[in-house]
Amino acid sequence: MVLHMTSVKLKLTDSLIKQVPEDISRINDTDVAGFYAQIGKRSDHDTRSCTFYLYYRFGGRDGIQRRYSIGKACSLTAINASAYFAHSGQRFPHKSSNYLGNNA
Repeated sequence: MVLHMTSVKLKLTDSLIKQVPEDISRINDTDVAGFYAQIGKRSDHDTRSCTFYLYYRFGGRDGIQRRYSIGKACSLTAINASAYFAHSGQRFPHKSSNYLGNNA
């Protein structure tokens, strides 16, 4: 059995995450470059897990790539997760930022 994971590019909102179809596992945000939500499989409780990430790279195409976990949808809204990066003018998180938790 081959599983196909579909990725789409839409504006990330909480209502979108709650009603995302089963075949979609990743939603890339249209407002903040590198910001996306990874959607898990449906659990026994008929819910799907969702984690927000920020992907970026240093040094251009051949540079270092990083993926920071910002938080889970159960404790963070899509608007709150994207707002920090969209309104701060940052293209990537700084390692000294406490906003990213222990991943920095």
